[in-house]
Amino acid sequence: MGFRKVGAGRGAAWIIDGLASLAPRPLPFIGVCLWLALLSVMPVVSLVTGLLLTFFYGGLVVSAQVQAQRGPVRLGLLFAAFVRPGALRRLLPAALLKLGFALLAVMVVVATLGPEFFEALRSTPTPEKLDPALAAAVAAKLPRLLLVLGPASVLVNWLLLFAVPRTMLDEVSGSVALREAFSAVLANLGALLINLACQVLLVLLFSGLLLVPLTLAGVLAAASPALGSLLQLLVFVSAVGLMFALDSLVMYQAWRDVFAVSEAPPAPVTEIEA
Repeated sequence: MGFRKVGAGRGAAWIIDGLASLAPRPLPFIGVCLWLALLSVMPVVSLVTGLLLTFFYGGLVVSAQVQAQRGPVRLGLLFAAFVRPGALRRLLPAALLKLGFALLAVMVVVATLGPEFFEALRSTPTPEKLDPALAAAVAAKLPRLLLVLGPASVLVNWLLLFAVPRTMLDEVSGSVALREAFSAVLANLGALLINLACQVLLVLLFSGLLLVPLTLAGVLAAASPALGSLLQLLVFVSAVGLMFALDSLVMYQAWRDVFAVSEAPPAPVTEIEA
């Protein structure tokens, strides 16, 4: 197994280079991401989409590669993991890791907050009417909960950041890809931390920009609830779609930087043998 150790600044470059790859023809790629976002919010369908999300990310990474290589991005690429021979099998370990962590996180949340909190939440018309003592007790437990689940969630996402493109673009088996991803994460911790910080800043900036259409949707909802709800849905789908776009572009650029052997890396790197 071989991968490269890159400078910490490359974490920011993964975002910059990914967004730059959209410049020639952004709409087809963004359109693929918006379709996935729409599937993620549709009733019933969203449950299936959530369970299969890792496989859809495989399709998004393929789309990001085609986009970077100036090829034609089509909706069918979103389903690349389902039609490419062996892709489903290779991606299965990564999908099980993500699903297993999600189930574990739910169990930890329920055990930490207590079943009485969820029973009270279910029987309370609005969160504002929740018993103040119970709300205060839950608020006191949240920092500890975030301290446990936050870093674990970041680690899982970093593993998938490398493992998904390795399985889809290099056709490496899922178990090998996860082992390689763990070593690559340890070697490139600086770049990953910089990338995480940049993505958090982008999310905060984008959240501020969303206040304008959401405020407009609230005003429209007073006059026309249907129109206001439609605008809110469009804003939410757009936000989720852009999140999918950013994630998949970063996945592709990180793979290109750290693992790719058929494409020249964009910056000098040091080879690590494992």
